[in-house]
Amino acid sequence: LFFISSAHGAELAVEGEEWQNGVFTYAFLNGLTTGAADANGNGAVTLPEIFQYVYEKVPELTGFRQRPFWRGSPPRLDFPIWKVELK
Repeated sequence: LFFISSAHGAELAVEGEEWQNGVFTYAFLNGLTTGAADANGNGAVTLPEIFQYVYEKVPELTGFRQRPFWRGSPPRLDFPIWKVELK
């Protein structure tokens, strides 16, 4: 079993018009669609890359009121979940 949560148990998931979503969804989609989560620049975003991106971006956007986390151990972490358009 494996899951990513937008906030720790005692935290609220922050939403706002400026993001047109919750901040976690905004950061997740932004990391994929802009390629910002592609840390190694290979044109693919993996689970660890997107998690690291939202783990850093969400607290930054919320003034550290919300911090994502994950639990469990998926069988394989390094598979691509998104292909980035390389320019």
